[in-house]
Amino acid sequence: MKATLEFQLPEEQEDYDLVNQARNLYCVIYELEDYLRHLAKYKNQETINIDDLRQKIIDLKLKQGIKEYSWKTKYINFFKSLKALR
Repeated sequence: MKATLEFQLPEEQEDYDLVNQARNLYCVIYELEDYLRHLAKYKNQETINIDDLRQKIIDLKLKQGIKEYSWKTKYINFFKSLKALR
C-alpha cells in the first residue's frame, strides 16, 4: 500500500510542516508520558504544577525541533473553521 500527500507550496507550507513534524510530536507525547510516570513512580509525586507541566512540554517540543507558531496557528484556524461549518 502507498500513500502520497501533495501540497501546493508555499500556500500550504503550514500544512506541510505539520505533517512533517507529526513524528516529532509523537515523541513529545511519549517523553511526556514517561516523565509523568517517572514522577509518580520514583518521586511519589501525584500532582504537578500546571506551569511546570507547560514548561516541560515547551522544553520537549524545542528538543524535537517543533515550531511553536505552526502548531498553534494551524489548530486555532482549524477549530475556527469547524465552528463556522455548524
